[in-house]
Amino acid sequence: MLFFLGRQVRTRLDLLPPNVVERVIEKQTDQKVQHDTHAKHHELFLGQSVMVHSIQAGGTWVPGTVVKRPGPLSYIVQVAGKLWKHHIDHIREPKTGNDLLDEGAAAVPTGGSTLSTSPTEPPPSNSALRYPL
Repeated sequence: MLFFLGRQVRTRLDLLPPNVVERVIEKQTDQKVQHDTHAKHHELFLGQSVMVHSIQAGGTWVPGTVVKRPGPLSYIVQVAGKLWKHHIDHIREPKTGNDLLDEGAAAVPTGGSTLSTSPTEPPPSNSALRYPL
């Protein structure tokens, strides 16, 4: 465009609104392409032996077995007789069979964010977990 006294001259084309929908679709496509180049695809199968990150056990990895997949990125894993719901980012496949044996000796927590397998057993209260005696 021509500039007049440091300003841009307006034309009839300036009165047209920008095509926002087209711009959004273009940006979303760029984001998806960028994401897909770096994203890792993880999928676990029912009955598969895995290691679960346990903050309650001091941030260690404890062995478990995949029981259910309630969502695309979450799994229910059985650990020491209890059911834990975890995001895929907190679950990994054991590197070797020794991982299950080595990590199995680690302390497995008895309370916390577990789903009780017994309908008569009440879940532990948050205050009891926060302030141990």
